[in-house]
Amino acid sequence: AVRSGYTWLAVVGVLNSVFSLSYYFKIIQQMYSVKTETANLTLDEKSRAPYNSLRGLREVNPTVKKSYFSPFLTTAVVIVLLVIIFIGLYPSPFANLAQEAITFLK
Repeated sequence: AVRSGYTWLAVVGVLNSVFSLSYYFKIIQQMYSVKTETANLTLDEKSRAPYNSLRGLREVNPTVKKSYFSPFLTTAVVIVLLVIIFIGLYPSPFANLAQEAITFLK
């Protein structure tokens, strides 16, 4: 956009990206923060909670806030992270694949 004389468009794009990052970071923080009402309940009260977000977590001290990620979520995040790093380090096979797809679609 800058090379074509649309510097204002590049500035708007950067500002939009910064604004959206702040929005998405708030969502991610809410997703992974340990803010549960059940954290300070006794074990008997936890079993009667409407949705026990600490299910499967065997706590010795229920007042200690712990973060629990399922093994499936952890595995999925690690796999996606490795794929992203691999694509970032070796983009040429994927760029070639995209170029072939463009040629095929023409």
